[in-house]
Amino acid sequence: MTENKWVLLLLVFLIILCFLSVCLNRKTATVFEPETDTSFSSFEPVEEEISISEMTEEDEEPSIYGLSGYIFKNSNAFCERLKSEVNNLANDTCDRDHLYDVAASIRLNEISYYTMLNGRYEEGDFDLVEACKSYCFNVETMAANIMKFIEIGRTKYISRCMICISSDEQLKTNFYNAQSAYYNLYETETTTAAAE
Repeated sequence: MTENKWVLLLLVFLIILCFLSVCLNRKTATVFEPETDTSFSSFEPVEEEISISEMTEEDEEPSIYGLSGYIFKNSNAFCERLKSEVNNLANDTCDRDHLYDVAASIRLNEISYYTMLNGRYEEGDFDLVEACKSYCFNVETMAANIMKFIEIGRTKYISRCMICISSDEQLKTNFYNAQSAYYNLYETETTTAAAE
């Protein structure tokens, strides 16, 4: 009889430990490693040295090489901004509303970039357009997951952001390779034809 009591007491003890573990993990779950720089600034759109309208003459669309470079540069800056803002949230130097507004703004920009690239397949190299669209899609997905996390407070959406962040370097490499291949094939031909 005493053996059954001990087993029952151990079972109750384990259930209590499991319950405490679940409660404590919800409160102390960290998202990212804290940054040493915790400065907080309001959201500013990325300023470009050259705008799309300055890349071309009037009434002429920019080349896919110039357009994809412009979009990639902005998307990369937006991705870094999202990473920084999530770190700020983890360090309690910004609130969820601010992060949500930043993510929503970046997501809208990425959707517009993605749409701009959709109509350019007939003019340029398929690989360059696809590589740039993949990068935009990854940043847009990261912003969407941050927004979803804030809306419902589920950590799985922040962990999905980590997947987007881990994909970032490979997608950058893919874009640089496609851009280089496009430049070597098309831009060199254009320069040679203009010189003749």
